[in-house]
Amino acid sequence: MKLKFTLVTLTIASFLSLQAQTIVIDPGHGYDSNGGNPDGRSATEHSTSLAAGLRLKTLIDNGCPNWTAHMTRSTANGWISLTQRSAMSNSWNADYYLSIHCNAGGGSGTETFWCALNDNSSSDDITFANKIQEKMVSYGNWIDRRVVEDDSYIFHLSVLRYSNATGCLNEIGFVDYSSDASKLNSSAYRDSFALAYQKAFIALLGGCQTPPPSDAIAPITQISIPGAWQTNNFTATFSDADNTGGSGLEKSYYQVIDYNGTEWRANANNGFFADNFDQAIHPEWTVKTGSWSINNGYLTQSDESNNNTNIYASLNQNLSNRYLYHFVAKIDGSGNNRRAGFHFMCDQADSSQRGNSYFVWLRPDASKLSVYKVTNNSFGNPVVDVPLTINVGQVDDYKIIYDRITGKMSVYQNDILIANWTDSSPISSGNAISFRSGNSNFAITELKVYRSRSTSTAISVGPTSNKDIRYENTSPSAPAGKVKSICTDIAGNISSITTQNIDVDWTSPNGAVLINDGTGADISTSYSLNSLSANWTGFLDSNSGITMYEYAIGMASGDSDVVGWTNNMLNTQINLSGLTLFPNKTYYVSVRAQNAAGIKSSIYTSNGQIAQPTYLSVHENNSDLKLNAWPNPFSGTTWISFIVKEKSRVEINLLDASGKSITLYNNSEEPAGDFSIPINAVLMNLSSGVYIAEIKINNQTNNTKLVLQ
Repeated sequence: MKLKFTLVTLTIASFLSLQAQTIVIDPGHGYDSNGGNPDGRSATEHSTSLAAGLRLKTLIDNGCPNWTAHMTRSTANGWISLTQRSAMSNSWNADYYLSIHCNAGGGSGTETFWCALNDNSSSDDITFANKIQEKMVSYGNWIDRRVVEDDSYIFHLSVLRYSNATGCLNEIGFVDYSSDASKLNSSAYRDSFALAYQKAFIALLGGCQTPPPSDAIAPITQISIPGAWQTNNFTATFSDADNTGGSGLEKSYYQVIDYNGTEWRANANNGFFADNFDQAIHPEWTVKTGSWSINNGYLTQSDESNNNTNIYASLNQNLSNRYLYHFVAKIDGSGNNRRAGFHFMCDQADSSQRGNSYFVWLRPDASKLSVYKVTNNSFGNPVVDVPLTINVGQVDDYKIIYDRITGKMSVYQNDILIANWTDSSPISSGNAISFRSGNSNFAITELKVYRSRSTSTAISVGPTSNKDIRYENTSPSAPAGKVKSICTDIAGNISSITTQNIDVDWTSPNGAVLINDGTGADISTSYSLNSLSANWTGFLDSNSGITMYEYAIGMASGDSDVVGWTNNMLNTQINLSGLTLFPNKTYYVSVRAQNAAGIKSSIYTSNGQIAQPTYLSVHENNSDLKLNAWPNPFSGTTWISFIVKEKSRVEINLLDASGKSITLYNNSEEPAGDFSIPINAVLMNLSSGVYIAEIKINNQTNNTKLVLQ
């Protein structure tokens, strides 16, 4: 084996902890490439040794970046010979070699072997073997059989004999002893075996603290949305960036929340969750155990005698690859073993340990953070167990990131990365989340859940329960939704949360709309052939507000053949001039409103106004020119009377509704005097309606309206 040297100026532990370490993990035996079983070993030994080895490598890769871990085999069909295994170790210049096996032949418990042949000193091997045995007994809950170098096992241990590294071989447990076999086939215990090995290396090497990253600057994130108002589904675009010369972006996340008129919530069916715990406990939550209530903006658990409280809620965790769970909480109480935490990826949240799940466990009295994996409603030793200062009664911010595909998990306290761990057999689906406490008061002031994303993401909008944003603005200044963004870089820095308010309005303006012809109360007749007025009231839009009115005028209700649709800004009255209107024709004014979201209302139309020429009073306009009709209205004959004060030229015409003119009287000169002429509707073949009688005397004009019934 490799000869070790000790520097006199440093302790061995402190020296090694500063140095890169190469560790070879050797899962024993295995099947060959054809599926054969060259060593004739059991399926349990093949699978257990490989699973524990792979999980140990993951722990080293994620938690001990100054160490390098190699696998002699990483697949079930990766069988190689003993000499090949030791040769691989030597080619990698391994510092440590751990061979993993399972026992058989009668017995129970774990045992570890070392080999002294061809070794200048076996003390390092013995120390290594003893540490592996110690941690396996502790973390694997095994009977401590022995740590031994036995001549009868020399052939068996030839894999250690020819390796230059400090090495040992651990027989985890007995495949032919039922209680041992049950543990060997347990995924949770396999996690514990890997953790035991990692703890042994940490103890030997004085720790594996992650060196400070060269990149200590958090990335930034921004959100862009199309337009000021959203009426339907839209795409949010994200811009994430790490600092120049930084480690580079690692992953990005988003959340969509909506305002229901009372508080901000999120659609849990779409993988989001939001609760600020401002009011009573919402019906989404189920209290299973413990005394839970809302107090001063906190979800509070106050039963210190309970060692496993449970409040849970449904959450779809099967949509994105990664989820980010964010909660802000404090732990206090009078005990000395206070603890609390959060379960995620649960599949049976009403069970005592939430079925299958992970949970992050905060232990202020032990000053550490632990992470557990729950399998079939049971858990063993923590898969992560790291020191962490948690001040009693202090509000801290926690973020947990979990990748349900790769199994990678990261835990942050107050945006500082505390721990990484990767589960080699990750839980890939979950339907619930749960808060949990043990012998403590636990108070949570907010919970948010995010999903991983790309640089652009579709956001659904609408009144149905499957949408991301399910409500409209309650007023133009009160947004109905928010999109939030957060990202991480490769060094583990996490950005601040960026929020983009979303204004939503998918309904048109409405209300009790009234359209009046004229400038005030509704009129039926307007006395002008070149001007027209109207006014309106009653349009409402509580979501985005009215931003303009449009009007149109037509000769039929709702038409726009006289004046096309025209922007009237926010004016609620029109006074138009310069028109060309036909006498005795009805004109209709139509109005519609548009809100800030660009949605137009239904069209509302007046009941119409008849256009007539302006009738000038003789005494007001021309005292020398009088034109009277009697009777008026009439059904048979009416008489037109007029006065000529001096010899003058006189012309009288009758105009029908279409503007057609009929000459009633045309004299080159008429002496002064009173004159009357009849209009016989039957003889003149006149239809019922309104007519205009017009008189011209010496280029002066006057007229009057006649109504034929």
